[in-house]
Amino acid sequence: MIQSASSDTVLTDNRLPTVPGVVLSGGATISGARSADVAFDVKRLGPAQVHQGNTLRFSSYTLVDAAVSRGRGPSLTALPAHNLFDKECFWNGDISRGPSARSGRPRQVTLTVSLVVR
Repeated sequence: MIQSASSDTVLTDNRLPTVPGVVLSGGATISGARSADVAFDVKRLGPAQVHQGNTLRFSSYTLVDAAVSRGRGPSLTALPAHNLFDKECFWNGDISRGPSARSGRPRQVTLTVSLVVR
């Protein structure tokens, strides 16, 4: 049941909206020579219903994030990537004006340089 100020919605035999049935997640960090690290994370999300009526469903998808970083003296340089393989994914949906879904973030790669001052 979903409670709101105006009424309660009964979800008998329906799944909660936008909640995947399965979420599997794992990752690792490999520390190499010269203060370099390589990290990756893999997340598998199962199918999810878009709304309470369960008539529109998001498909399953897998996201891969990765990062390479290197520290040298007081500085740290990092190159992280979110959604490395630019997999289409969704984070929210709406059927009030016809079936639609809002896309998740596309591939994003950033470069950061940090300096520790003591």
